[in-house]
Amino acid sequence: MPLLQQQPPGQVPAAPAGDIGDTIGGEIPGSVPATEAEQDSHDKVVLAGYTALFENEKSSNEAVRFLKERADNPAKAIADYTFILITGLDDKAGNNIPEEVILPAAAELVENVGELSASVNAFPVDEAVLNYAMELLLPPLAQEYGATEADVQEFMSGIDADTMAMAKETGERYASKQPPRQERAAAAVAPDQQGEL
Repeated sequence: MPLLQQQPPGQVPAAPAGDIGDTIGGEIPGSVPATEAEQDSHDKVVLAGYTALFENEKSSNEAVRFLKERADNPAKAIADYTFILITGLDDKAGNNIPEEVILPAAAELVENVGELSASVNAFPVDEAVLNYAMELLLPPLAQEYGATEADVQEFMSGIDADTMAMAKETGERYASKQPPRQERAAAAVAPDQQGEL
């Protein structure tokens, strides 16, 4: 039985809407008017990420396994998987995703990865965890795609310090209640799924 099917019916979020406004990233601080090509590219990246997370059984099961194995640090697990997802999508696209699209698409994919985590009860996810995941994701994305420190700071300016502190506290509190990683990894792999990927 695929891991994704363990969730109650109706818990998978609806597919993302094609129109997020007239800027890349919608209401993200520092958003600039998007060209039609940039908006189209953004929508394709988000849809491809959504499909990998929720509609492709193999990649969905891999994502669930990854997240459950790293449940001791929810924000880091979300950030790490989102990085793997967006760089994988870019590789698959021949490294042709415009740099202007990477951060806004990553922000939406952080939310989708968080929704997947919550839907399979990998760990609790709230806005604070998602914001902290985005903070953790930005440095490696910036390094990978050549964003400047100013670009990262402008993007992060919309996330307040209280939310970040609450996310860190939530992650630490959750981590202190987790069994050792090896026990979680064994529990995350269903007997009929061992050896498959």
